[in-house]
Amino acid sequence: MSRYNADALPFRCETCQLGQSAMQHRGLIMISHGVPSHFGTADICVAGAGPVGLAVALQCAQAGLKVILLESGTQRASKTHQLLSNFTSDDDIIHAPAHLTVRRVLGGTSTMWGGRCVEYDDIDFVRRDHVGGSGWPIAHHTLRPYYDAARRFLSSDFGAIDPVPEQSVFQTTSLESWTRDRNTAHYHREVLKSSKSILVCTDSTLVDVRMRNGGGAVEAFVIRSRGQEVVVRGCAFVLACGGRENARLLLNLQRRFSAMFGGEGGPLGRRYMGHLAGEIACIEFADPSLAEAFFFRRAGQRTFIRHRFRPTDETQRRHELLNIAFWPKSPPPEDASHRDGVASALHIMSRLRVRARHRPGRPADPTVASAHILNILRKPGAAMIGAASYAYRQATPRSRYPHYFLRTPDNIYLLHYHSEHAPNDASRIALSSDKDDFGLHRLSVSFRYGHQDFQSVVRAHELLDEWLRSQGYGRLRYLDDSGDRLESIRRHARDGYHQIGLTRMSDRQGDGVVDTNCTVHGVANLSIAGSSVFPTSGQANPTLAAVALAQRLGDHLTRRLSTRGSPSPAPHDPPARSSSTLTEGRFLRGRTGQKREPILGH
Repeated sequence: MSRYNADALPFRCETCQLGQSAMQHRGLIMISHGVPSHFGTADICVAGAGPVGLAVALQCAQAGLKVILLESGTQRASKTHQLLSNFTSDDDIIHAPAHLTVRRVLGGTSTMWGGRCVEYDDIDFVRRDHVGGSGWPIAHHTLRPYYDAARRFLSSDFGAIDPVPEQSVFQTTSLESWTRDRNTAHYHREVLKSSKSILVCTDSTLVDVRMRNGGGAVEAFVIRSRGQEVVVRGCAFVLACGGRENARLLLNLQRRFSAMFGGEGGPLGRRYMGHLAGEIACIEFADPSLAEAFFFRRAGQRTFIRHRFRPTDETQRRHELLNIAFWPKSPPPEDASHRDGVASALHIMSRLRVRARHRPGRPADPTVASAHILNILRKPGAAMIGAASYAYRQATPRSRYPHYFLRTPDNIYLLHYHSEHAPNDASRIALSSDKDDFGLHRLSVSFRYGHQDFQSVVRAHELLDEWLRSQGYGRLRYLDDSGDRLESIRRHARDGYHQIGLTRMSDRQGDGVVDTNCTVHGVANLSIAGSSVFPTSGQANPTLAAVALAQRLGDHLTRRLSTRGSPSPAPHDPPARSSSTLTEGRFLRGRTGQKREPILGH
């Protein structure tokens, strides 16, 4: 085991906003064979190596700043690390458990997400009279320049696309795209291997934020690694640990500094949001060509995009809707009622593959099996050729669909909705009396939807049906026309995956946790990255916007810490996988790898 004393290291913090040089921050030691000797006290310490943490770290590293990136997990998911995220919930039906919503591993939740990337909308950023707590303290145009770079970072970039005419009631210009490599750490592995500006430390769990100046500045991150307590020092610090974990760390800190973050009754841990999603209707298109406008299309290199329905901003204001998007879905292949021979053939092939791998499955229902066989026998040749073609596409990375989707012979598709969750003070988290293995209080979660959330989804369906009929595009067919649609939406309402709010952005300290630059109010060198700073949830999945905001934060930190002139306000492109600008570094493996990662300590 090699030891390197920080005072003997050649790296020096060029500019420290706290008025101290890196050499004055004593006590940094790197423990591991082959650790790069040029790392002393970092410019930036980032906790959390999911998509957002990686985006901040790589943005700053590309600008020449020295970055230490801390990840609680290793390169493979570990039950020991995962248990640290456990919490209690007063309603396990509407809030998913920890193991389905977070992943303590290098790459974070990008190791388990679907890869969907969607831009937020202009209306999300402005105050709406019918949505309490709405309005961001920044305008959307300050974030828009970062979307392209964020898509490139997430491997979801696409080229020019054909314009779609704007409609007055509903628009079909809303786009979603998917990543080619969903694991962000895997996608950027070559840069992480070669960078001399970033040090990745796995198995490094943040357990404390050490403060000074009466809580006005962060002195160090305290981590636990392999049974040791380790102090990591830097000039600026970033929490990118996920929405709930960001808030949990600050709530534990507030126990020592009771006046921080507005005190006990302040905004920290409040207005916990996600989305509402599900299906209560099918969409019947009047013509196959209209349906095809909403099918997957390839754009750019191995990137798929798709158009969606969304009520215009004017429609939302006029009818007091929350933001919402719709798109068609194929019926699940296992449901033989779709009467589609290709889908039935794919279902049977899937069942056979499970059996071939000696994995136990549910016993086959003879009635269901017969229904699938009848679907195939209607057009056996077309069914088998279609299934083989689809299976080939899915086995080919360049043509693989993001998920199952097939044309239906009757132009009828399930209609999926993805709706905004309105800010709600009753939806919140707090610390419980239970503690994790490192002595941090766990969370007690009260996740709440309101009547407005459900009513808005119902009204949006009604308006979409009216508009489709008036334009001659088709109509909606409700799945249960005799039932209570509000109750059906309520049954579908479940989240915990997107973790929006909790440390929201605000102009004034009493109204939120971070300012317009994602710096914590009252703490000069602590920033928060991720969807936890979003004041509203919008209709979009938050990952693309969270990465864009993280890159904006990276530029802000670069401007603060750099002495090499004033960087351009335009976003930097993320380093390419084959980049040669960052060299001679190390990619550090966790316990499950062949090498041991370094520990930063006393």
